[in-house]
Amino acid sequence: HYPMTSGQTFVLRDTTYEDTTRSKEVLVFRGSGESVTVPAGTFSCYHFDNIRMYGKPSVFDTTTTEKLYLSKKIGIVKDAVYNNVSTGLTLVQMLELKTYTVK
Repeated sequence: HYPMTSGQTFVLRDTTYEDTTRSKEVLVFRGSGESVTVPAGTFSCYHFDNIRMYGKPSVFDTTTTEKLYLSKKIGIVKDAVYNNVSTGLTLVQMLELKTYTVK
């Protein structure tokens, strides 16, 4: 799957349980070269959305969206997790790189 193009998806998990409840997780490549500023500085990042869906076949919907920003030789620069609610996305967790050392 490398190199990925913008909008390309990769299914991480897709499970249907005995009661017909389904759980699916899809990684979506949003692009590269995104400038992301965090306490440790500003980085050129790859942006991925990790989308989690859950429910019965009649009500299968996105439950969370994780916006993940990765930089070469650094790793995770920013990770924001949102719950999907009827009014849009609500931030539930934010992780940002504070310091780093390149060896």
